[in-house]
Amino acid sequence: MSVPTVSTPMPGVSDRARRLGTWSFIMLPMLLVTGLIGAFVGMWLLGRRGLEGSEPMSVQGAYGWLVWVVTSVVFLLPTMFGVVFGFRARRAGAKGLGLAGMLVNGALLVGIPTTSLISMLT
Repeated sequence: MSVPTVSTPMPGVSDRARRLGTWSFIMLPMLLVTGLIGAFVGMWLLGRRGLEGSEPMSVQGAYGWLVWVVTSVVFLLPTMFGVVFGFRARRAGAKGLGLAGMLVNGALLVGIPTTSLISMLT
């Protein structure tokens, strides 16, 4: 016999705070969308100069670094919003959910460009 699920509200947490915390985590799957957009923007920008993404940065030069920065910002936009939503959720009363959203999105916001930069430089 199955029991219907009933949502139980968290004590002391407003609906707005819970919604903001949830939006903080919803930004994570949005990385797939912005990853595709960033890849197309990067290919388009490199193609304008006759470059390819597989070429080393020494060949691409300053323009390649500019394209990397632009595509990284486009790709990481959801995590930036996720940190903001987590911060607002925390201020609105969803302390745990807001902190978790800030930590996960913040780790991605710092970790992805760092690992990308390290892999390009080696």
